[in-house]
Amino acid sequence: MKKRKDCALGIHFDFHARENMTIGDIYSPHLIEKMLDRIKPDFVQIDTKGHPGLSSYPTKLGYAASDMKVDILRLWRKLTAERDIPLYAHHSGLFDMIVAANHPEWAVVNDRGEVSDSYLSVFSPYADEFLIPQIKEIAKEYELNGVWVDGESWGAYIDHSKHAQKAYFEATGKDIPDIDSPEYEDFKEFNRQGFLKYVQHYIEEIQKDYPDFEVTSNWIFSEYMCECNKFTPDFLSGDYDCYDSVNSARHHARVVASHNLTWDLISWGQNTLVIDWKEDNRQNKEPEQIMQEASVVIALGGCFEFFDILYGHGTHMQEWAIEGWGQVADFVRKRTDICFGSQFYHQVGFLFPKSYPDNDRMFDITDKCIETRNSLLMLQDAQYSCEVMFDDNLTMCNDYKVIYLPGAERLSEYAVTKLTEYVNNGGKLIVDLHSAKYFKHIYSFDSDIGSKLIYIDGKGRLAAVEGDCVLIKDGEGAFYDNNYYEAEKFSAYKIVSHGKGAFIFNCFDIAGATWRNFSAPMTSYIRTLFESADFVPKVRIADNEYVDISIMQKDGKLLVNLINMCGKHNDFKVRSFARVPVIADIAVDIDYPTAPNSVYIEPEHKKAEYSYDNGTIHLTVDKLHIHSIIVVE
Repeated sequence: MKKRKDCALGIHFDFHARENMTIGDIYSPHLIEKMLDRIKPDFVQIDTKGHPGLSSYPTKLGYAASDMKVDILRLWRKLTAERDIPLYAHHSGLFDMIVAANHPEWAVVNDRGEVSDSYLSVFSPYADEFLIPQIKEIAKEYELNGVWVDGESWGAYIDHSKHAQKAYFEATGKDIPDIDSPEYEDFKEFNRQGFLKYVQHYIEEIQKDYPDFEVTSNWIFSEYMCECNKFTPDFLSGDYDCYDSVNSARHHARVVASHNLTWDLISWGQNTLVIDWKEDNRQNKEPEQIMQEASVVIALGGCFEFFDILYGHGTHMQEWAIEGWGQVADFVRKRTDICFGSQFYHQVGFLFPKSYPDNDRMFDITDKCIETRNSLLMLQDAQYSCEVMFDDNLTMCNDYKVIYLPGAERLSEYAVTKLTEYVNNGGKLIVDLHSAKYFKHIYSFDSDIGSKLIYIDGKGRLAAVEGDCVLIKDGEGAFYDNNYYEAEKFSAYKIVSHGKGAFIFNCFDIAGATWRNFSAPMTSYIRTLFESADFVPKVRIADNEYVDISIMQKDGKLLVNLINMCGKHNDFKVRSFARVPVIADIAVDIDYPTAPNSVYIEPEHKKAEYSYDNGTIHLTVDKLHIHSIIVVE
């Protein structure tokens, strides 16, 4: 059977067994077989234990659902094994309501002394006495190939339990500090490191007995953690939002792909009114809708996985949906040989600043990431192929022509040093307003930051932005007090030379602006900002704002991924849509040092008509439906 690193297409089913469910209520193995034979997935992930804590198979070590007509795990293992398809478990980890109820001494305790009824402590015996034995049971009794542990980084809470107290005292010789103490942040960091040790521990313990059993923790080393990989899980994975899904995948894929590990992203194949594992109001997405999401993942070399709920509580599914899923599988398969495993062609580095929640969670910074996420999407909208970096891993700075630093809540001294060296060596660093404070040794605004309504000049059109800014006049670009160019003019950015390179300090809060203002003038302004850094993108598209560009490389070939961003994917009122409008006649210029041997449009393997002069390939893509790849060799 394939290892995860060799898998380009997966399908995920879960249903989070609860007391009111009869496992195997509707027994339809013929539908499972029909699905497997139509999709031919590289792997399947199937429910073994959801957040309520009830196992959906007859476990001997945990709390099994009481009403069980069939051993669904045995059934799925049989049907997948017959087809040589790896089978992974969807197994809830720190989020386990029944273990928290039966072992309150293992539960997280908050700073007010309240014991959680759902979440478990990473310092407790839970991993050794419950999680690890049960996963080993799955590996031994059912011969599964691995596990995707759910409810982890986003289900990890700062813990004041007796287990946390003991671990903290043993490590520091101190009691847990008061939440108002300056040392409390050190305690929170101790918790975060405790989470990483907890995950690393259960992976190592499981693989002592089952070395080929592959393990990951859902969303580890993702946006939610803002950490470089401190150790190497077998793969990275996460299920992104079912709303605005293309943009969600577009962002998350860049974050997880930056670690250069095996990775996949999971699309919610159904759109819910409320993102909740208990929600029954589900609307299936249409095939083209899922294909558009898939293209974002495929383009960056990752594995695409899509999720659907299991009906019959483990043994039934929507027969009418299988053909649509098969069409998605066909779409992925046509692109697998071309894209899977491809690597970034370095152009623009986007530094993802480290941030932590202000509440009692360890990592989940969904709300705090919105501005950073939108800054990245704004750069993609400007058709710059971006690559995410983390502030504690900047060894490759010099590979990028430009690095963009959004507003950062914190930036390590190491990052400041490496970025300053990068500029000194000839790099160009674009710095958003709220990160300028880290470079006062280079330049300091002579104006205080204040909040007001301003109008940004975006190549002859104005973008209305209300937020933080500084008022200087000795820089470049412009913003105004009104919407008609007749008010006082202030500089939009300041260029400061340093060594062989330059800092470009933005004079207003782009991250805050993009949170509320995706607009054509703002996209034009972003292009002005990059032009001020003398940046000329390797790939340029004339007059078509609906094409996303990802520049990759594989086997000595340049891959220019073009993704159609048209359609209703970001309309929150639309739960499903059947068609993505086709874009026609896209003029593309590609800088290439020598005349190419061949240029093809894939996956159709259509030989492109092109011209070449002065180091540039010129061609026209006559039709872009969802995802096409220009392959230059």
